[in-house]
Amino acid sequence: MEQVSLTLKSIEEEIKCLTRHTGELVMKLGQFLLSANELCPHGSFTSWLSQHFPYSIRTAQRFMAIATELKELAYLNNYQPTALSLLVSSNVPNEVKEQITELAATGQTITPKQVKAVMMSQSFHLSFIIYHLSFVWK
Repeated sequence: MEQVSLTLKSIEEEIKCLTRHTGELVMKLGQFLLSANELCPHGSFTSWLSQHFPYSIRTAQRFMAIATELKELAYLNNYQPTALSLLVSSNVPNEVKEQITELAATGQTITPKQVKAVMMSQSFHLSFIIYHLSFVWK
């Protein structure tokens, strides 16, 4: 076996390379889980999951929600899995998803912190509009 010289820089690069594929892997896992759910006899999917899926049932549900609700999402490899979960776990407006997709298109890694920041900015804009409209309606 060939001895590979590891440095912190090479480890950082390997981690970065591997994590670039996590969004796509989450989507594929979700799609496979949806298929397994359809193939399992009624009421047996949870049992099948506990035997064949190494994560929690809740994680399986998140992956399936991502595969269902975000199947058209572009730049999947620019999203951290927790950011994808956040996009499906909340009632996220389409404007937020569009803004996040624009960020992903620039090559940025989308983190939960970024999703929350965009959601807060959209919420602020909406509150600002409602506040000003209240004076018009008086």
